[in-house]
Amino acid sequence: MSNVVYKSDLDVFVSQPVPGKSEPKMDVYFYYVETFESGSGGKIDLNSTSDSTIAAEMERIQKGKTVTLYLNSRISLNQTSQLIDLSKSNIKIFSVVFRVISYDRKEKKTLSVTAIIADAVLSETPIPVGGTPPSLKIKLSLSNVRQVKRVGDEISASVRSFRQISEDVLA
Repeated sequence: MSNVVYKSDLDVFVSQPVPGKSEPKMDVYFYYVETFESGSGGKIDLNSTSDSTIAAEMERIQKGKTVTLYLNSRISLNQTSQLIDLSKSNIKIFSVVFRVISYDRKEKKTLSVTAIIADAVLSETPIPVGGTPPSLKIKLSLSNVRQVKRVGDEISASVRSFRQISEDVLA
């Protein structure tokens, strides 16, 4: 059994103008991802994958500018509503950070963080798929796509949570 564990998450940043104010309102939504796929690759199950498979799929996402994400089956009703409401709103473009993190379970350290940073549009209304409880399937079309990878010493030793990793990747 490998000591490497993969985790993935998605941050959605929605900016909305506020009447009478110069600064827009920024809403941030956070989701855990179980499985993902580009338009041309196979599904990547984070429980049974490898660094090379993830790297190839992230490259396909960057080139193909599409990604389908299957969000954690323990997603709350509120989180599901956020995405469905976003798909039905007049907000068409928002920003996303989609990360895959490899972690050494034995040595308890982060090995790498690969992120796709992009502007996104929901290609279709999110739908539940799979067993009980179901995952939430979301399809994104991406533009202004940028891939960032941090490995080894580039990852701060103080990075302990997905939120801190997000700040490190975006810095």
